[in-house]
Formats: sequence, C-alpha cells, structure tokens
Amino acid sequence: MILEQFVLKLLKQIQGCNMSNQEIISEALNLPLADRLFIVNKLVESFNPMNVELEKKWLNEVHKRKKLLKSGEIKTLSYKEFFSEN
Repeated sequence: MILEQFVLKLLKQIQGCNMSNQEIISEALNLPLADRLFIVNKLVESFNPMNVELEKKWLNEVHKRKKLLKSGEIKTLSYKEFFSEN
C-alpha cells in the first residue's frame, strides 16, 4: 500500500535526519486523497484516543438498531418530521 511505504519512508527520514514540519507536510500532500484522509483520521484520533469498550458498545447498538429497522419495529423520521414543531 502506498500509505505504508510513505510511513516507513517518513520514519526512516525522521530518525536519520532533521526533517522540518514543512517537508513532512509536502510529502503528505503528494499522497492520494484516501491516504491523506487516513493520516488526518489518525492525527485526530491521537487527540482523543479510541475507547475500545465504548466502541464495542456503540457497534452493538448499531447492529441492534439495524435489526429493529429491518424488522419494522421502529421507523426512521425524515428531516422535516424530526425538526417539525409538533
């Protein structure tokens, strides 16, 4: 994968020399959009690390709600219905 190659190259460069922030950014900006989005996501996650237990609970909730929707036990609301003043 292009991203893995970039990260390995970047780590070698950072360890072996004094690479400026601008050089790191320049290298990253040359990556395909998907790889840049991956990097952005990882950077954002580093500010607020994922809570594995909480993520598991949310995933279970998503599956539960999906089953309820498919079975017809619950229904979705349109934007207008949700924001109506009734």
